[in-house]
Amino acid sequence: SSDSLDGLVNNNVIREVNLKSTSVIREKVGISISNENKEKTFSSYPFPLNSELVEKLGHIGAEERKSNKPLNVIKRGYDKENDSAIYDVYFDEPLKPGDKISININLAFVRQLRPLPAKIGLLDHPSWVWNGNGYISLMVPSKKQKTIITLPQAGSTAIRNFSTQPSPASTDGKKKITYGPYSNVGSFSNKPISIHYDNDDQNLHAFAHRREMHVSHWGNNLNVLEHYQIHNDGATLNGPFDKVAQQLASIRMKPQNAVLGLPIEVPVLSRNIYFVDEIGNVSTSNIYYDNAGNRKFIRLAPRYPLVGGWNYTWWHGYDMPLDSVLKYNSQDGRYNLKVKFYEGMVDTSVDKFELQVVLPEGAIDIQVANPLDVNEESARPYYTYFDSTGRTMLVFSQYNVVNEYKQDIHISYRYSLFATLQKPIILSLAIFSIFLLTTITSRLSIGLTKLKKQKKL
Repeated sequence: SSDSLDGLVNNNVIREVNLKSTSVIREKVGISISNENKEKTFSSYPFPLNSELVEKLGHIGAEERKSNKPLNVIKRGYDKENDSAIYDVYFDEPLKPGDKISININLAFVRQLRPLPAKIGLLDHPSWVWNGNGYISLMVPSKKQKTIITLPQAGSTAIRNFSTQPSPASTDGKKKITYGPYSNVGSFSNKPISIHYDNDDQNLHAFAHRREMHVSHWGNNLNVLEHYQIHNDGATLNGPFDKVAQQLASIRMKPQNAVLGLPIEVPVLSRNIYFVDEIGNVSTSNIYYDNAGNRKFIRLAPRYPLVGGWNYTWWHGYDMPLDSVLKYNSQDGRYNLKVKFYEGMVDTSVDKFELQVVLPEGAIDIQVANPLDVNEESARPYYTYFDSTGRTMLVFSQYNVVNEYKQDIHISYRYSLFATLQKPIILSLAIFSIFLLTTITSRLSIGLTKLKKQKKL
């Protein structure tokens, strides 16, 4: 309630909206806060998000501005009157009377842009519309506010149109639009704005991405398999697809309203990389590194140009040395696996993401340390060739996944010598059983043959 926030003041609020990417829109809200209540201390700051934004929220995080120290953000509940979810940003130390603090709240939103016009030609330049709020909607009133929106291209031709209210609203004529500064902005203030601008980048998002990892101690191998279903959210073609025009545009290096390559980051130690779609193996791909050589990418070329409104389904995989991600602690007798929760297409969001980690048969006392707050987490039995007791498959599910989910997840477990030898023992017993059964069967056959001959005599 407003009474519980009495004395908490926003001295200055600056929001930066980055429209350089078409797939993920990032915002940074910088807030200078002071406690003007002479008696009360505050342990957290309430940050509201409209329900429409919550549905498109991929990431929310906060930090103390001077030290860049991360601050905990916890979703408290829902404000029905203002149709907003409330997130509490917790200070490292309570804000005492007269104290001041400056924080940054970092946000990432997915599926915020729509193409306008909705249909264009193959060689036309796409343009996009972003809708938002001219004010910064906060629970705490603000003495001063300003919003700076950064566009992807320099030059006034990048901006087709933008809302001029609330006033003042201005542009530098290059790549920025500024709303404000505004004085004495009340709680939950809202003024819809719209920006229409050019950007030749394509707008891809994956509506499903399943990442599988299989741990093999015997082969010292970690096998990774990535299943993708993606959609081009760009403007659809105004007319039929012209393959000849598309190939001529590729030869002449002209921009196209189509995706010709899919850049995906993979571990530097990855090997045996392959790329398969629903038809079969696809050989049109290449591997490259960044300038420093510290990051490795594969550029997958789809079987056909992916124009606006089209879908594409594929899976790619690779192996990597297990000892590069798995360490053994002799003191506690545990194996510690450290892998990325998410790795995938560059700056592209995922509607529904699932990580599956299949541990070796016989792994017990499994513990997971995941820095991410995921929607679902479970353990399931998993069986493959020559398994007897089965393996444990850890499953993590999350919606609206963005680059901020590229964090390490730690999984530790115990794995005894017997568990290591379990599969060879089972395999040996199976082979011995088959050999024994074959021997018994052959002897029975010989015995029956002799018995038949004796009866004839």
